[in-house]
Amino acid sequence: MSIVVNLIEDTCPVLVDDRTAKMGGSFYYTPLRPYSPAPLKWCYEQLLRYEQATLIDVGAHTGCYTLLAKHHPDLRVHAFEPVPNTYEVLKANVQLNELEDRVTVRRRGVTDYTGLGMLYAVKTPAGSGISMIDGTPAHHKDVTAEKVSVTSLDDYCELHNLKPTFIKIDTEGGEKMVLQGAKRTLKKYHPFLIIEYSSENTGQYGYHPIDIVKLIESLGYVFTSPEGTDLFCVHLEWNKIGKQSIEGEG
Repeated sequence: MSIVVNLIEDTCPVLVDDRTAKMGGSFYYTPLRPYSPAPLKWCYEQLLRYEQATLIDVGAHTGCYTLLAKHHPDLRVHAFEPVPNTYEVLKANVQLNELEDRVTVRRRGVTDYTGLGMLYAVKTPAGSGISMIDGTPAHHKDVTAEKVSVTSLDDYCELHNLKPTFIKIDTEGGEKMVLQGAKRTLKKYHPFLIIEYSSENTGQYGYHPIDIVKLIESLGYVFTSPEGTDLFCVHLEWNKIGKQSIEGEG
């Protein structure tokens, strides 16, 4: 059974598998709607600037970003989701929208190396969106642990000859490692970025979220954080966006 949901306000309808409503992460449950509409809308607006674009969706979950391909005529998406049951729903959502020719779904984690990592998957379906690769899960997380294939974005992009237009990163604190594994790609192609930004999550990896800011600035990016939970990042070679200080992170 499928459900119609609008990705952006009252526009961009897509079909989703009815299991999507029970899994959290990408979508709220009642009413079914994208979990973070502002960054999703900003991502789509940047992608529309290009007739052809490539989105890398790191931590795709059930696919609200991935499904933007339904409404961009030539958007290619590479979506990474390592949690088994979430990965299956993501694949189903891609198939329901007939996007298999433009969307590649990988059951793989993304970090700063290529090989095998440890997936800590939250046991309840509704909590699948706070699963993580490596790190030390917070005490409130009841998880199972299993080895899973992981890749760095530098290795993946070189292997598949990708020139990303936009990279979205939501990895429950693993964002710093994802960025470290994408340095060559970021320096070469300067894609737009949306990066989850949370001290609660970065604590699971033993670093402070200001480290993410220092890293992206060292790579020539400026940012804004209109909701305080995500960084919207643009390279200095494009039109600059207003850079806001994040209180308490100095």
